[in-house]
Amino acid sequence: MTGVCRNRNLNLFVVLAASLVIPALIFPASAIGAGGASLSVCIETALKNNPALRSARGEANAAAADRDIAWGERWPAIGLKGTATRYLDDQRLAPANANGEPGVFSRNIVDAGVVLRMPLYTGGRIVNTIRAAELTEADFRSRFARTRRELIFNVTSAFYTILGQKRQLESIEFSRDVLQKDRRRIQALIEAQKAARVDLLRMDVRLAQVEQTWVRIRNEIHAAWRTLNNLMGVETNFGDRMPELEGELTPMPPLPAGAGAFEAALANRNDFQAARARMDAQARRVDAARGRRLPQVNLEGSYGYRFAGDPSDRPDGADAAEDRGAVGITLDLPVFEGGRIQARIRRETEKFSALREDLNSLRLRIQKEVETALYDMQSARQRVATQETAIAQAREALRIEQEKYRLGKGAILDVLDAQRALLEIETEYYRALAEYHIAIGRFRLALGEIS
Repeated sequence: MTGVCRNRNLNLFVVLAASLVIPALIFPASAIGAGGASLSVCIETALKNNPALRSARGEANAAAADRDIAWGERWPAIGLKGTATRYLDDQRLAPANANGEPGVFSRNIVDAGVVLRMPLYTGGRIVNTIRAAELTEADFRSRFARTRRELIFNVTSAFYTILGQKRQLESIEFSRDVLQKDRRRIQALIEAQKAARVDLLRMDVRLAQVEQTWVRIRNEIHAAWRTLNNLMGVETNFGDRMPELEGELTPMPPLPAGAGAFEAALANRNDFQAARARMDAQARRVDAARGRRLPQVNLEGSYGYRFAGDPSDRPDGADAAEDRGAVGITLDLPVFEGGRIQARIRRETEKFSALREDLNSLRLRIQKEVETALYDMQSARQRVATQETAIAQAREALRIEQEKYRLGKGAILDVLDAQRALLEIETEYYRALAEYHIAIGRFRLALGEIS
């Protein structure tokens, strides 16, 4: 008896320590209202602070910059160019315009001027590169939108998981209070010599089990809070109380209709749109690679001055500086490049084939996700309905067993079994409620309707 009481006291000490040390106050003070943090506050905080969402936004902005770079290829490139050259032999400053024309010669020549280069025809390379960049930007924008929706779902899932666990914890606390009242009744019956001391030992064992379950659920709540905390991108501040949530598991939202869900998912899913944009962008890269086999025609022009430093020969009246200008069209046609162009075309084509298969694989995965989410919703709702009926029956069974034991017509084991059954049904009921809310969120995520 002494050992059992000592174990019970140890369990009570563990529970007390857990309730004082483990609780965390996670939200900033500004994020919690008087009634606790609502789901909308959690989502708003996550959308503002989540590192993964910020990273996805940065990648989308970088893709927009790449698009602008590609567009810049269509415009003329104008720049200033200067060179200073020392030759071994004297060089004429400017070409002769007529036979016998005298000129200025020097070994030190300085050139400075404006250079223009503009593509006239590139075999579709620039156009396809621009279109590929635009599709790549659309890809990253869609990825960002999908990351945002997944974040909202993950926050929602963690939120309702905590709500369900807190309701389970309340059910365990209620069961513990009932057991403690029964223990006091057993103690009174033992003192009146109407019950055996072994019944008290069995009750102490059951109380210890309930308290251990309480600690386990409490720890699970803290783990779920840390998950929610990470999603919101805020640091954890440990305090002396458990953070509160403003929300309820009941009444349950209606079951969404499943007709046409797969077609709606293909139309709305950002990851499917991203995969399709990624494949289309790669198709443009294939065309751009093929364009390298065609002629490249450019307009080139320049205007500037050429200076002779310390001229070795300078006729009377000749100027040591001459302006020079030219404009022309250049054509570049690859004849032999060691197979590099063909290899590049083959590489881009294989990438396109791989992305096309990725799109088909994603299509099948979306179909599975939609069907699974629909079945999960239906299953969770059926479980909730079943547990609602079972809870009333379990409570009545416990009341009957308690009354039978009080009248000396029942055994304490029957009371404990009835109490255990009620606790299991109640905890399963709250778990099913939370899973129903999560399943609805997962279904909306599968359809791409979360916003």
